[in-house]
Amino acid sequence: AAAQLAERAANELRRGKAEAERALVQQQGRARKAHVEVDNASGAAIERRELECVRREAAAEESLRQAKREIVGLRDALAATREEAEASLLRARAETAGAQFAQADAVRLAERARDEAG
Repeated sequence: AAAQLAERAANELRRGKAEAERALVQQQGRARKAHVEVDNASGAAIERRELECVRREAAAEESLRQAKREIVGLRDALAATREEAEASLLRARAETAGAQFAQADAVRLAERARDEAG
């Protein structure tokens, strides 16, 4: 009887050990699966961040290109304004010289007229 009792206890112990091992294997499987899910989620989050960085970088590059185009446009406008100002200055100088010549001519004519009258 004692041998049978010892045998039953040994069998129960083996069953308990087998169940514990199965539970451990299942737990390890769930842990691996959870670890993979965490890795995948981390990978997806990293990919989203990388894509956001790439998008921001592309937007910054486009903004820089636009700013450069605006600078070129402003330089062209400034050059055109300078050219117009120089042309206006030359016209004004020519008009001033013409007016000074006409004034000197009028003074000479007035002096001649006064000399002839006097």
